[in-house]
Amino acid sequence: MFSLRKLVHMGGVLFVPLAMYNRYLALGMAILGIGAFFLLELLKRKLDPKLAGLLYRKGEMTGTAMEPLAYLLAITLLLTISLLYLPEACYVGIIVLTLGDGVATIAGKTIGGPKLPFTEKTWSGMLAGIIIAAAVGFFVAGPIALAGAAGGMIAEAYAGKGDNCFTAVVAFLCMAAAALVGW
Repeated sequence: MFSLRKLVHMGGVLFVPLAMYNRYLALGMAILGIGAFFLLELLKRKLDPKLAGLLYRKGEMTGTAMEPLAYLLAITLLLTISLLYLPEACYVGIIVLTLGDGVATIAGKTIGGPKLPFTEKTWSGMLAGIIIAAAVGFFVAGPIALAGAAGGMIAEAYAGKGDNCFTAVVAFLCMAAAALVGW
């Protein structure tokens, strides 16, 4: 059930404590991650097919793997914004993208259950993602993390392609809106 790709996806949450320690270091690491992504893209056809199968989806072996790139760009964008505005909201956006999305996938496939309207995603996956992202986000931003978790996970359920970038940005925007109204 746990693929190396999902482990890497969820491991992105480590950018949050790193950013809380030093935002510039975290941003530098994210930029290095983008560089490593492009290096791996250049070398992926030379990788052992078993290893490549752990990191890439079938359609990603012939072209650029856009979803992992969007993931790295979303984290980099939020870390950049955190230097200027609402760092806690940025960090919760990363938590929603990494842990919330990862847990939603695992819970949705493991528990199953009724589907959300107009999508193949499940209620159990979305709710599990909201609960985990809000709980972890609470330690970073307090109760306002619930706004980011709920908004981001609802966006993730309906985003389709490009969900990695969209989920993180919507989570941040929901928290920014909640902060503006004094929630």
